[in-house]
Amino acid sequence: GQGLNAGFRDAMNLGWKLPRVLAGSHDAFLLDSYAAERDAHARDLVDWAVAIGKLMETLAAREAGLPDPHDADMSSGYGQGRTAPPLRDGVLISSQIGDDSAVGNLLRQPRVARGGDAPGLLDAWLGDGFAIVGRSETDVALGDEAKAVFERLGGRRCSLADLELVEGDHDALFASHPAAIVRPDRYVFGVVDDAWSLDALVLELARKSALA
Repeated sequence: GQGLNAGFRDAMNLGWKLPRVLAGSHDAFLLDSYAAERDAHARDLVDWAVAIGKLMETLAAREAGLPDPHDADMSSGYGQGRTAPPLRDGVLISSQIGDDSAVGNLLRQPRVARGGDAPGLLDAWLGDGFAIVGRSETDVALGDEAKAVFERLGGRRCSLADLELVEGDHDALFASHPAAIVRPDRYVFGVVDDAWSLDALVLELARKSALA
């Protein structure tokens, strides 16, 4: 199961990069980020799967009254404070990557609705490409230069204030940050903070994604 999920994420990673390079909108340098992003992530998943296996064998041995076969980590697995491993390199704001950061992690996907539209996952309002997600319309506003660049990136802007929560909660990052840029594979590229304005994030996204 972990291998299958990793394969899906591999495909999603290449699925937004290859078409842009083949279309000539981004330089081939963008593809160099694939290994930087996916290798460490996949290795983390393998390590976690091995740890879960050792825990299962240890618990089974204890149930049978046998000695522990491993020095098992009782916190192994999901649902115990651990989530999917984050990305730690590549098309991300490197200075914002950290254990308590949303950057490099998948954006939470609550079910939302707007007006008379049927409820759906937040993805339905973000589109298939890059997206700026903010608390309000003001938080997703861009200056002229950044706006032109973001249009070249084919991005979409989304205000959470315009959406009604139907199920789940918005990502916890919005409690601390007014806006974030999300990649087509729904990993958080960067968040607005004291060091990074939204305009600066857009320009850095263009550079890191090798916008031609």
